[in-house]
Amino acid sequence: MVVQAGTRRCYAAISWSYTYLLLIVAFVLLLVWLLTYPIAANYVLAGWLCGAALLNSLCAGIVVPTLVG
Repeated sequence: MVVQAGTRRCYAAISWSYTYLLLIVAFVLLLVWLLTYPIAANYVLAGWLCGAALLNSLCAGIVVPTLVG
């Protein structure tokens, strides 16, 4: 029983390490893509800023009637 519990913890640790590794690789690829294509970086930055502003207004209880493009 002790060996099975140990192997389960080992498998869990391996899966978490692979998850973190995949997240790091995805972040690096996104960073390379944004640095390679500055137009795409502008769209991503604009979308992030608009999304953050919309989320901020929704969390503050301000109703946004229309979105101006």
